[in-house]
Order: sequence, then C-alpha cells, then structure tokens
Amino acid sequence: DKSDTANQLLTPDELAAFVETFEATGFTGGINWYRNFTRNWERSAHLPQRIDHVPCLMICAEKDAVLPPSMADGMEDRIKDLEKALVMGSGHWTQQEKPEEVNRFILDWMGRKFGG
Repeated sequence: DKSDTANQLLTPDELAAFVETFEATGFTGGINWYRNFTRNWERSAHLPQRIDHVPCLMICAEKDAVLPPSMADGMEDRIKDLEKALVMGSGHWTQQEKPEEVNRFILDWMGRKFGG
C-alpha cells in the first residue's frame, strides 16, 4: 500500500544503505556499546562533573520516547554555556526524521558561537 510509505522513517534507498552496511559489518559495534556500558561508566567516574570552558548545544526531539526533552532539564547546572534546541514533531531519530531542521540548528549555533 503506497499510503504506508508516506510515514516511513527511511526512504527505500536509505534503508538499502543501512542493510548493506549491516550485512557487511553486523550489529556488533552498536551492541558492544551497550555491553560495555558499566565499564564505560566506571572508567569515566573520575571525569569532571561540569563543563565550564566549552560551549554546548543540546538538540532534543519533541516526541522522543527514549530521551524525552525533560531529561535535559537541569543540564544548565552542569554546563556553563549551554543552549538547547527542540525539534518539533520528531521522534528519537532526529537526523533521519528532520535532517534539515537539525542541520539548521547546528549551523546557526556554530555560526553564532564560532563565527562563520
């Protein structure tokens, strides 16, 4: 049914690119991040708890069920120069769902913070 394709996250060409990559590499790399989560947490325990000397941009997605925008509440307490942007109507995969908007937020922020 062609009406189903209007709500697809990826175009057929994009999906084919992911399939081709995963057929060649498998899922091990991504899964290893989760397998190693506790070790990463332990090894980063000594890192500073604040970011004071680097500007930061946090892009949140309005409809992200995995990392809702409310999870970014309080980041201002740990990051001196923080700017937040909200991608309206997007779920968790903002780069695929709203690439133009994400790029606009990044380029605008970089232009203001670093000139250009």
